[in-house]
Amino acid sequence: MIEMLAGELVSLPSGWKWQKVEDLLYEGHRDTDIRQGKNPSSGLTEYIEGKIPFYEGGDVKGRKFLENATRSISEKAFKSTYQLAPYDLLIKRIGSYAGQSSILKEEASANAQIFGARFNQQKVDVAYIYWWFKSKYVRDRFANALKGANQRYITKNDIAELPIPIPYPGEDRSLVTQHLLLQRLEARMKDLDISCNLHERMNKSVDRLLEAALEDIFSESSRNTWKNKGRIRDFVECFEKVEKRVKIDRIDDIKLLRYIIGSDIAEGTGVLVGNRTWNESNVQRPPYLFAAGTVLYQMRDIDLRRVAYVNFDGSHGEDIYPLRILSTVKLSPRFLKWLLLTPHFTQYAIENSEDESKGEGKKRPRLNKRKLLDYKIAFPDEDDQQRILSNLELVLTNCNELQVILAEEKTAIEQLEMSILDQAFLKGKL
Repeated sequence: MIEMLAGELVSLPSGWKWQKVEDLLYEGHRDTDIRQGKNPSSGLTEYIEGKIPFYEGGDVKGRKFLENATRSISEKAFKSTYQLAPYDLLIKRIGSYAGQSSILKEEASANAQIFGARFNQQKVDVAYIYWWFKSKYVRDRFANALKGANQRYITKNDIAELPIPIPYPGEDRSLVTQHLLLQRLEARMKDLDISCNLHERMNKSVDRLLEAALEDIFSESSRNTWKNKGRIRDFVECFEKVEKRVKIDRIDDIKLLRYIIGSDIAEGTGVLVGNRTWNESNVQRPPYLFAAGTVLYQMRDIDLRRVAYVNFDGSHGEDIYPLRILSTVKLSPRFLKWLLLTPHFTQYAIENSEDESKGEGKKRPRLNKRKLLDYKIAFPDEDDQQRILSNLELVLTNCNELQVILAEEKTAIEQLEMSILDQAFLKGKL
């Protein structure tokens, strides 16, 4: 059978047919077999504590089986949520990794970022669906769905309407063929996993290089030799004096300024990765302004270590603290940026943070302004600051070069994975 797939005519092996995902569901209907999760009632202990896994969007990372739920709920809470069963397929419906899926091993529930799909196991092995969802065609199809002007999430229809190649549908040999194909496919993927795991360890090692350099340069023994000591508030303008909310009648004057929020800053490196204006951000509230030479610190999700130095005038969101060095202080703002990226400061920030999650899901540590400005710092004279900055910039450059090489290797691994999946699902052999 020939089908148009991603703009190309694709002919399946003899006896194979294209079917929609909806045709393979437990009851054969999207409204009953594909359901969006929901949060249990909050505020009561029995709805929060328990032994039943409760999965959130961030838990679905594309691994075959789901493990280690972020939180758990009680039996009472479970009865008030969407009840999932073993071998349901959980599909992330929102965010940058929307469309990733994992198979459930046990009775569980999930929040609204997840769809749970239940399949007819007399027609299809759920693992067959899982691997098809990892194919380039499905990934591209979901990516295109997310590009819609009014849609930033995957819908039931996006899932139900997905075509999938099924061997000998309706025949006894259909499941047998699926199982044999899955055995060969997963054997190949196991070999590929070795390369993936090695690549992941190398990535972590590269990330660790910069962190190790910061630990060494800002070690306690080094800080003890630096003559300039005090709290951040002694050297930095309190941010209320640096920025003020822009009045409505000035919006036209600043709408083309670059707009920065926490996610525009790379984790742990201080590199700015976002590049849009406030006007392009679709934020309704007037922004805050900052001047060139400011250090921007994300005070939410502080464990992500997002700090940046900016050499331009711009605006920022409410999750940013802007810090400006006093004119009488000989402290480089770039040096302050690196100081706020050290593991030592991050540990202090976490220990003195407040949790904004309110007990719902993953903790969201937030550092208030008083605790930030109370942090004790030390720094050397200007010449030593410049020497240290040059060394750190060299380490960062080397790390970036290694990351480029690793990114190329990751692309090659992904292309090989796509090739294996194409061979399995479109050729019926490996």
